[in-house]
Amino acid sequence: MVFDDDGTLLLTDLRGSEWHPTGAIWQLSPEDNYRTATRFFDGMASPNGIVLSRAGATGPSWDSDALWISESNSNSVVRIALDPEHKPREMQYSPIRVFRNPGKPNVDTLCMDEFGFIYQVIMFGGRVVVLDPEGLPVENVIVPGFEDWKLQYTPNLVIHPERPE
Repeated sequence: MVFDDDGTLLLTDLRGSEWHPTGAIWQLSPEDNYRTATRFFDGMASPNGIVLSRAGATGPSWDSDALWISESNSNSVVRIALDPEHKPREMQYSPIRVFRNPGKPNVDTLCMDEFGFIYQVIMFGGRVVVLDPEGLPVENVIVPGFEDWKLQYTPNLVIHPERPE
């Protein structure tokens, strides 16, 4: 789940598959104390992780705010551009699958750093794929112990913003 600047809550509904994309992003507003859930975006294959990026923060080609969503059953990362009212924006490259994991282990949660890089964990894959602000993979980080079949289960990631490299 993620909150926007106005306090609106967006959360994923982990349902659906590529054959039956019934998953959705739901929106709850602070205006009614988060009592009413409305569909924000649907037709997804088990949306899971979700982050919000801001215009200009994710590179020169993205000119709008966007949601980045890991879609577990399509093994993909999806980018949905948002209009000025923070609704899904219909345009040539939105929504777009910017990354598809080619292996059997599937994508799980994701997070974004202050520079707009996406860190996509690969469940049962013992690794994190780093995507640049355009959604292109730039690094494959293997979890220590992976070679010895340890720490294969990697569903979550937290970035510590004050920790130096």
